[in-house]
Order: sequence, then structure tokens, then C-alpha cells
Amino acid sequence: MAQTAIGQWRDHFSYNKALCLAPANGRIYCGYEQCVGYYDSRDDIVGRLTKVDQLSDAGIATIAYDNATATLVVAYTNSNIDIVRNDITYNISDLKRSANGGDKTIYSIAFCRGKAYIACGIGILIVDPIRAEIETTCIVGINGTQQPVLDLTTDDSRIYAATATGIVSISQSDRFPNIATHWQHDTTSALAGRHIARIASNNGRLMALVEGIDPMMRYIYSLDNGVWQAVDSGDMQTLRCANGYTTVAFRDSVRVYAPDNTLSKTYRTFRWGNIDAHDAIREADGTLWIAHDWGGVVRIAPDGSSESLNPRGNVTDHATYITAYNDITYICPGGKTNIFTNMWRLGNLYNHKNGEWNQLDRNGADTLLDFLCVAINPRNTSQMAAASWGFGIVEIIDNKIVNVFNESNSNGAITAYHSSGWRHVRTASVAYDRKGTLWATNSLAENGLVAHYSDGTWRSFETRTLTGNNEIDHLVCDSLTDYKWITGSANRIYVLDGEGHAAYVDPNNGSRLQTNRINCLVQDRSGDLWIGTDKGIKVIFDGRRAFENGGRNEKSPVNCSNIVISNGEFVEYLMAYEDVVCIAVDGANRKWVGTQNNGIYLLSSTGLDELQHFTATNSPLPSNHIIAIGIQPLSGDVFVSTDHGTVSYRSTATYGTATPRDEVHVFPNPVRPDYSGPIAISGLTNNALVHITDIAGHVVFSDRAIGGQAIWNGLTNSGESVTSGVYYVFASDNEGGNRSVGKILIVR
Repeated sequence: MAQTAIGQWRDHFSYNKALCLAPANGRIYCGYEQCVGYYDSRDDIVGRLTKVDQLSDAGIATIAYDNATATLVVAYTNSNIDIVRNDITYNISDLKRSANGGDKTIYSIAFCRGKAYIACGIGILIVDPIRAEIETTCIVGINGTQQPVLDLTTDDSRIYAATATGIVSISQSDRFPNIATHWQHDTTSALAGRHIARIASNNGRLMALVEGIDPMMRYIYSLDNGVWQAVDSGDMQTLRCANGYTTVAFRDSVRVYAPDNTLSKTYRTFRWGNIDAHDAIREADGTLWIAHDWGGVVRIAPDGSSESLNPRGNVTDHATYITAYNDITYICPGGKTNIFTNMWRLGNLYNHKNGEWNQLDRNGADTLLDFLCVAINPRNTSQMAAASWGFGIVEIIDNKIVNVFNESNSNGAITAYHSSGWRHVRTASVAYDRKGTLWATNSLAENGLVAHYSDGTWRSFETRTLTGNNEIDHLVCDSLTDYKWITGSANRIYVLDGEGHAAYVDPNNGSRLQTNRINCLVQDRSGDLWIGTDKGIKVIFDGRRAFENGGRNEKSPVNCSNIVISNGEFVEYLMAYEDVVCIAVDGANRKWVGTQNNGIYLLSSTGLDELQHFTATNSPLPSNHIIAIGIQPLSGDVFVSTDHGTVSYRSTATYGTATPRDEVHVFPNPVRPDYSGPIAISGLTNNALVHITDIAGHVVFSDRAIGGQAIWNGLTNSGESVTSGVYYVFASDNEGGNRSVGKILIVR
């Protein structure tokens, strides 16, 4: 039960950055960057709602809960809306799908008389949460023009909307709120024409958060006896009123104001450090809830004690590189822009094992940023190297940073790029070869390829003649030839052998489809090099010919071939209409292809057959914009990074080996009556022949393993469901050797 079944998805979202809060009956809901979490005080349970199991989308804009209808409304950054009631989700995608070219941003949600009022860029949507449909759209601008509504609140009789030009309101009993002239504009008070960022009602008294001229300065006003009175000012995020108290989230603190608007209490720290709040709510008993920038949901009790109450998940939603070795998956969270400048993300490496995420012991390396790539030494798996953009090569042993190699300690092999007094060590990619030598790119250096040998010596290789002043940022060590294949900002592939030979490959050489950009390069299990471009995929089948023209920095005769797909009377090039950004190879030599805007494709080993196509519409993928893919060799889990976080999919293929593992693993086992999915048999030799027999020795099913794993659907070869009993697994290679034996219990 602890394992993800074949064909199922799992989310790996981060629950560190909390954006907004929604109190409910016995629960506090929290909107994180990509999903929703909650803490239930009645059962002391932390839970989550994600696209994998409950929600329709990812990328949270805001959330709100209505006690009267027991409804949670979730609004997304792409203008999608979910209504969650009685653990059932109803999606309202009208605004998202609308052809309206204006501002469709959702800013806030409020409830009034059983209806949800959604403040957005076109005005206000009134939603019936019971029927899960939009009742009407309210345009509140003067003369019926669209006016973005930034926040909403109610008192006993009216609904108030905050806009960039003041406050507008309407009677709750008005039967035609969709008529713009029914909305009254404040034109006489001290806040008339002001930019109202937030508005709230405190026991019938209006409170407003008003923008100042300085974008870092906002002002709180309270409407007392018809006159707006200033209460406080500062860099405020949100304004909340409940139980007579006003709670305001500042950048560096949370302040609570008493019913008479005097400052009651200021919170600046909690258990783990300083307060950096996006939202805050005070309960009647004085308990404070904070949506913290890096601490998730923080609860501060009336006695001052505090704790974070978040679901367990990934450390980050940013993953620009994914790789795996044995049973551990590694994620690099760093990044660089299209013009090769830093994204300034903390230099770290996150690893996933046995369902848990952990990070490096940084050992005081607080200045490191933007890890772009990591490689594991095949000769010593406790040793890894990471490329830190701008800082050099980071050596990691037993999950601890032990060295940072740059121009000062690499015997001159690594050199920094200097410009106007600015120094930048532009290492973007690292890879170990089968001998245990570490190779790295050193972009914009005279010698752009660097080697660190197992004896500790360094060497660099001249690349400027090949690359000119173009950046290089991706490296593949050829497992067959030991050649080093490099790509970068130019529409070229560079190849060096580490012995003095160098050449460049034109990606349009040998192909009819002309491409303009190389996004990725990967070697498959047959030794072929697969190239992801702005117009699909090309393959290098003749890499051994790289230096046939001499290997003196000239153009190589190597071909980059198109794969031709036949579709009836028509033929086309493989994925010619896709911008392919990443490719990963699984244990069956199949290709998992990530695209810029169209999700993931699973292709057969030759690329001729499309086996699956996952998008944000037909799967739990949080986005169609894929950034990186990595495959866990032992489990077959395919980890996918998108611009809205990371998820994984349990595939049918694992990495097979020449000899079987010590123990064949079958799951689920036993197979219970309520289970009808695939049964996985892993730990086999590569592409093993598998027979399943009953206790009498009769063969009921035969098949080939997909890599190192076989899949059985619980049926006989003739398609009939097997009866209850014990079944045996016998597997071997093509010659009948390297045998494996397993046992399955079927309960019908």
C-alpha cells in the first residue's frame, strides 16, 4: 500500500511557501504555490489537495471557505476555478476559456448569502457553489466599463468592492447586480479615487488598505462615523478582520489591532526564525495563523509557542535538472536565464528516497547559487559533482559539500569569465565517464572543456576555435567511444575526444528538416545520440565518424538524421511540430520526451511509435511546459519537472541488468479482490522471458519484461481471469540462464 501502483501519479510539490489562508469549521486551509494544504485541529491531521488526487489545476491564486455551504473555492493563476464540497471537486473553467482579451486575473473571493463573489480583472463573478456555475458577471466601472476588482467584503446590508480608483458598493438585496449603474462609486470621502488594495469589515466597520505613492508603503484606514481615519502604515501584504480584531501581514512582521484600532500585539519571530508573511489570521482565542514565505503554515499559540503545520513534500518547486542512481533521485533547483544570467537560487541538491525528500549538508557554503547539473561517480557512488553557475564545480561526498573548485584550486584548468571587473565561473554541466574522470564545461573560457582525473590532476582542452564566443552549457560523455559531446547557445554540436581531437557537427547535416536551436542531447541504451530541437527530434547514429575529417576543429561528417513517421498515405518527421526541451531514456530504451508547450510523449525505442501522450488536460501533469525529466532506474518512476512543480509517474519499465537481482519483487502481493490493475514483477534480467504458472505447473501467462520489469494483468494468455491461488513466476534470459523465481498470491 505504501508504493505507487503502475500507471499512477504522485505529487512532489513544495509546502514551504504559503500564500493565503482560509479558516473553516475546525480546519485552516492554506494555498501554497501549486496546491492546497490543510490542518484539521479536530483530528490533529495535516492533509493536502493536489491535481494528482483532488484539484483540477495547479498554480494557486487565492482560496476561500464558506461555512454556510461547507464549500472551499480555489482560484488558480490561469483563471481556472474549483468548487470543493463534500470531498467532490466541481470545475468552473468559463473564465479560463473565455476569449476575453482583458485582465482575467483572480484577486480575491468573498461569500454573501450562500453565493461566492469572485473579484477578478473583468469585475465580479457571482458563483452558485451548490450548482457549481457562474450566475452572472458584474461590471462595476463607470459607464459600464470593465474595472478590475481587487478585493471584496460585506457588512449587514451591502457588498463593497476595492478598485484602483476607489470603493464601489451595492445593496445585498439588489436583484440586478449585473447592471453597472446599480453599483455606487465613492466620490466624496477621503479615499475617493484612491487605489484600494484590500478591504475588510470589522463588526460592520469598514477597514481599507490603501496604496501610497511609494510602492513599499501602504496605509490602513478605518471608517468611523462616516469618516476615514488613518490607523497605521508600512509595507503591508494583507488585511484581515475577525472577532473585532484586525490582523495585518507586513513583510517582516504581523500586527494585530484591537477593536478600538490600537496596536494590540506585534509578532516578529517564530520558532524557526523571522516572520516573512504573505497572509495572517487571528482566531477568537488569540491563536495566530501565518502564511509564511518559507515556513509554510505557522501557528503561534496565545502563550507564544509556535510550530509549522505543513504536508510533507519536496523542498522546492524549481527543478531544472533531474537524475537518478540506484534508488535515489536527485534534483537541481538552480537556474539561468535565456541570456545566461543567474536566477539566484540557493545552491543545493535535493534527493528523494523511500518517499522522503532531503537536502545537502551545505557545510557553511552559503554563497553558492544555482546548481544546474549533478553527476554521480560510477566508481564511487558516495561522490558527486555539481555545476554551480557562476561559482565553479562543487564536490559532494556522503551528501556533504566538501570542496568548491574554481580558478584558485584547479591548477589553472578552470578559468573565470571577466567583464568590467565582474568575475563569473560559468560551469553549467558535469559528467563522469566510465573511468571515473569528471568532465565539465567552462563556458566562454579559452579552454571550455575541463577534466578532473581520479588521481586528483586537472587538464583543460581548447574550445574557443570551435565555439567562438558562444556559451556552452550541456555535456554528454559517450559510453561507447568516450567522446565528449557539447551543446550551447549556437546551433551546433561540438565533439572532443579528450586526446586532442575536436570537431563540430551541423545539426542540419543529413536531415531534410532544418532546425535552428538545440535544446538537449542524450545517449540511449544502444549508443545513439538523440537531439531535441525547436522542430522535433533528430538522431546521430554514426557518432564514431566524428573525426573522419581529421579532428582539427573542422566540420564533422556525422549526420543528424530525421526519423520518418508513416501515417497512412502521409509521412512526416518525428515530432516536427514540437519544441523538444528534454529527453530521458528508460530501462526499455523508450524515450520520454518533454516539450515546451505540449506535455510529455512516450516513444518506442526506435521513435516510430507513440505509446503515450500526457498533457495537463488528460493527466495530473501540473503544466504542459516541461523543464526536465529523470527516471528512477529501480522503480521505473518518471520524475517530471514543470513550471508548476514536480510530479512522478510509475512507468512499466525499469532498468534491467545482465544478471537478476537477489530477490524478485512482486507488487501488489497479495492481489486482493478489490484490485484489478497491473501486477509488477521487477528485479529481472534485461528483457527477460517470463512465464507464470499455477501450482500444478501449467503456464497461464507468458510475456517479455520491459527492461527489468514484467507486467501481468492477472489474466491468462486467452484473456480469462485467473482463479484464487498461488502462482509462480519463472524468468530467464534468451539462453535460459540467469533465472529468477517469484510467487504471487491471488485472492478473488
